[in-house]
Amino acid sequence: MRAKDGLRLEEVETIVEAGQRLVIPPRTAHSFWNADDAPARTHVRYEPAGRFEEFVESIYALARDGKLNAKGRPKLLQGALTGRKHIDDIALARPPVVVQRLLYALLAPLARARGYRDRYP
Repeated sequence: MRAKDGLRLEEVETIVEAGQRLVIPPRTAHSFWNADDAPARTHVRYEPAGRFEEFVESIYALARDGKLNAKGRPKLLQGALTGRKHIDDIALARPPVVVQRLLYALLAPLARARGYRDRYP
């Protein structure tokens, strides 16, 4: 069986077959996941990349150190700092970006006071 990725693009879900190529326009809400039990590999290219590589490094370092939940997400305060630093490169599909910016601005001082950092090497 060939691995498949699920893709939600602007609230429409579809299956992306192995070898299929997609272009997702900037600022288009989307998410993807492994749609079956077979290992899946997804190649993603960001143009312009901005600080996306630094974002991924932080998320993988958090995962390495057991600091992500079962869904692969950081705790709220860590997520607020990481999200605030990288919101121009990557944002959540929901809530709207303006709400994310507001929440991150409110939570960031508390996160820093508790010892969280915006970059996790």
